[in-house]
Amino acid sequence: MRVLLDECVPRPLGRALTGHEWSTVPKEGWSGFKNGQLLRAIEGRWYVLLTTDTNIPWQQAITRFSLAVLIVRARSNAFDDLQPWVPGILRALPALSKGTMAEVGDPDLVGK
Repeated sequence: MRVLLDECVPRPLGRALTGHEWSTVPKEGWSGFKNGQLLRAIEGRWYVLLTTDTNIPWQQAITRFSLAVLIVRARSNAFDDLQPWVPGILRALPALSKGTMAEVGDPDLVGK
C-alpha cells in the first residue's frame, strides 16, 4: 500500500512500515500545504495519509477524497511515542478504504 507520512510524522516511522511503499510530505515537495490542499495534491498518487494531526476530521470531509487518512494518537509525535503503535498501524492499513478515516494509538486518546 502507498502511504504518505504527513509533515508531523517522523521519517523513521516510515521505515517501520514493512511491506508498504512510503514517502514523506517534504520529500514529495508539499511542505507547508494546508490540509485540504495536501489532500487534493496526494489524491490519486497515495492511498493513505498517515498523520498525527487530529484536526483533519473536523476540517475536511474525507469522504470527498479518493484516499484514506490514518491518525496515530500518542503523547507526542516523537518517534519514541509513536513506535509502540506500529503494530496497530500495520493492522489498520489493509482495512482502510478510500474516503475513510481511522485512528490507532493510545486508547485514552483515540476518539477524542
